Amino acid sequence: MKIISLHTRTVYEIEPNRNGENSMVCPECSKNRKPANQKKKPFNWNNEKMVGYCNHCGATFMLHREQKEKEFTVPQWENRTGLTDKAVKWFTGRMIKQDVLNAMGIVSVKEWMPQFQKEVECIAFPYKKDGAVVNVKYRGAQKSFKVVSGAELILWNIDVVKSNGKVIIAVPNNEPFYLTFDKYHFLNLPPHHMGWWNQNSLSSLAKLYNLKLDIIIKQPLEHFSSYTNSYINEKLPRIGFLKPILSRKDKLVKSL
Repeated sequence: MKIISLHTRTVYEIEPNRNGENSMVCPECSKNRKPANQKKKPFNWNNEKMVGYCNHCGATFMLHREQKEKEFTVPQWENRTGLTDKAVKWFTGRMIKQDVLNAMGIVSVKEWMPQFQKEVECIAFPYKKDGAVVNVKYRGAQKSFKVVSGAELILWNIDVVKSNGKVIIAVPNNEPFYLTFDKYHFLNLPPHHMGWWNQNSLSSLAKLYNLKLDIIIKQPLEHFSSYTNSYINEKLPRIGFLKPILSRKDKLVKSL
């Protein structure tokens, strides 16, 4: 049977010979031990619960289930051209020129939007992979959005990094220092981020798109300190159980 290490995500083949507990050499660490210890059996595999643990290296394992390659919906996309004057004006206000929009294939279309339960004027953003459109994001009025249901979710314009390209992502840190004191996320209310990111999720994103992770930088939000100080002084004192946070507010503000 095949098992997978939850530490390294490496798949191994083992042959347990009975139900219940099986003592075996560890597929993860035994080969790296001293020759005299390589035949020892620190790895316990439970053939009923389908989980295992190595008492030497601490690695944990579970049954590896082969996953079939997912089949995605392919959006119907015509090579359209053109944006309405309204759409061009909207992009111009965001310092995006029309030649860039044309190069990226961004167009105006009529699309049914669930937010309005009818067909409305939208801006269509084609998501391409290996030159083919695999998804489309539609933006309508009142910040309404939708993507093609069942289509593949990929990074926008991912093809440009094929030849020595770079992807730079700026996202909020889901593990900031201040959560040591603010475990209820009062400084992030109402929740306004579409994604929650930390080093593990960024590393997983790189693996998902077969990218090499270069560096992760945690940037302090110095410009945010005045807002945080005001929030702590004026609003949080009304909530009694937040006193432990307030007693350390100077350290909290600096940590941002």
